[in-house]
Amino acid sequence: MLQTIADRVGVSRMTVSNAFSRSDQPDDHPAHLVHRRIAYVLVGAHGQHGLISDPSVLTEGYSSVQRRLSWDDVLRPASIEPLIIREPFEQVDAIRRDARELLSRPGRPTVVLSFPDVTAVGIYQAADDLGPHIPEDLSVTGFDDGPTATQLRPALTTVRQEVEEKGRAAAASLTATLQSTRDGIPSPTPQTLLPATLAVRVSTGIAPR
Repeated sequence: MLQTIADRVGVSRMTVSNAFSRSDQPDDHPAHLVHRRIAYVLVGAHGQHGLISDPSVLTEGYSSVQRRLSWDDVLRPASIEPLIIREPFEQVDAIRRDARELLSRPGRPTVVLSFPDVTAVGIYQAADDLGPHIPEDLSVTGFDDGPTATQLRPALTTVRQEVEEKGRAAAASLTATLQSTRDGIPSPTPQTLLPATLAVRVSTGIAPR
């Protein structure tokens, strides 16, 4: 299931934001790790922060909405309702605090999907504080495959975006739009499908019994 979530990659508008689309992957990826207690860690400057019980209150940009809804599309048919942590970007201490509360509950999550990778730092810290071991007791995944992913120990399993390709696609779209404006010719808003891959490392494992 985690592989299916992580594989569903993005359609871009002018911002080249990522949603997800299904693709086939080898059988040994985390789709087969059978987690059912799942949490999301999200970031956003505005709106509600902390532990979110009602996703409808979330104030999110297009990119974040598409990613979260694509995760929901995978989990909902399995009758899984994820728990959600949301804090301002790079507020690692706040994520650590929220994660400590979440991991202290009975029936705590066995996997946390972190977006972006840097939010996983707070999850790792909370796990270190409370004792669940990654990945034996708690699996953690990220999104971006930035430097943080390989700096964490254990190294973070994450969705790798082709950042340079995103930049080129955005620049090409902007150039085409400017040219059509100069020419006085309306042009449709382009959409670009960009591939992403799952970088499987050491932070995911079979769901504990």
